[in-house]
Amino acid sequence: MVIIGGGIEEAGLALIEEVKGAVGEWCFEESADAVKIVPSRLGEDAVALGAASLIIRHVFAEINE
Repeated sequence: MVIIGGGIEEAGLALIEEVKGAVGEWCFEESADAVKIVPSRLGEDAVALGAASLIIRHVFAEINE
């Protein structure tokens, strides 16, 4: 899955269609058909929340070792 976020998702379907076209051009057909490309529901906060989740996951992984 490719999630378009960080504010750029506001470009709408035109951007999504361009990304789908690039995926279709550069990926194997089976992969291109399987991937979902969607706009983020988190808007501009998507990047910060994604980074924070990676850090939290890393910290808890170290605690459980």
